[in-house]
Amino acid sequence: MGSRVSAHGPLCLLLRLTVPKIPGKEKVDFDDIQKKRQNKDLTELQALIDSHFEARKEEEELIALKDRIMSGAVQVATGAGGHPWRSWGQG
Repeated sequence: MGSRVSAHGPLCLLLRLTVPKIPGKEKVDFDDIQKKRQNKDLTELQALIDSHFEARKEEEELIALKDRIMSGAVQVATGAGGHPWRSWGQG
C-alpha cells in the first residue's frame, strides 16, 4: 500500500491531456487568452494609477491654495501683510 506513482497513474493522465476544442472552431489557445487578460488588467491598473495621481495632484493644489489663503489671513490679522489698496492714498 505504498504511494508510488506508476506509469499509468494520475501523473501520466495529466501528461496525456489535449487542448480542448470548441465545436466547429480551432483549438483553444490558453496562452493567448492569458496574454489578453494580462494586457487588459495592465491597462486597467495603469488607468487606476493615472486617476490616483491626478486626484493627488488636485488635492495638493487645493492644499497649497488653502495654505496661501490661511497665510494671507494670518498676515492681515497681524497687520504684517498690509493691503495694497491702503497705501494708495498715502503717497
